[in-house]
Amino acid sequence: MLIKGVFNMNILCVDPTLNGTGLAVYDATNDKVLYTDIITLSGARKRWHKVVPDHVTKDDMDYKRKLSFIGEVIEDVFKKFKIDKVIYERSYGSNPLGVTYVGMVTGLVLGIARMNGVYDFDDVHASTAKKQIAGKGNASKQEVREELEKRYPYVEFKGHDDSDALAMGIAFLETNNKEKG
Repeated sequence: MLIKGVFNMNILCVDPTLNGTGLAVYDATNDKVLYTDIITLSGARKRWHKVVPDHVTKDDMDYKRKLSFIGEVIEDVFKKFKIDKVIYERSYGSNPLGVTYVGMVTGLVLGIARMNGVYDFDDVHASTAKKQIAGKGNASKQEVREELEKRYPYVEFKGHDDSDALAMGIAFLETNNKEKG
C-alpha cells in the first residue's frame, strides 16, 4: 500500500492500445483516483458524429483517425488535470503490427505530455502490475480489477482497460515506495 504524501503528484496512467486505450488520473498525494476512461470508437462517434457514421466499425476506422481521436482525449485530460507524471504499460507481444500500434499510442501520449511540460514518465510491465496488485504475475484482468475495486470502491471502472491503466500507476508507485522504505 502507498503511504499518503510520499509521492506528491498527479499521475496519468495509460494502458495504450489502438482500440481501447485505458486512462486513469491518480492523485498520489491523497491516494485517490480522480478519473478513469476508455478511449473507444463509440467515444469517437459521439465527439465526431459528422465524421464517423454509425455504419463504421472499429476495423473500418484507419489507425491515423484513431490516433487523432486518442490525441484529442489525452489533450483534454491535460487541460482538465494538472499532470506531473505519466506511467504506461510497457509494450510487448508476438504480433508485430499490434506492438507497433501500441508504440504509436505510447509515443503520442508522451509527445502530448512533453508539449504540456511533463517530462517525467516510466513504463511498467503488465506482469509486474498484476503481481503488485493481485499477488501473482499471471493474474487475470478481472482479478486485478477486483483488487482495485476493493481499494477504491468509489471508482466505477468502465472495463478492464481503465483498471489496467490504474494498475500500472499504482504498481509503479508501490514498487518505488518499497525501494524508498
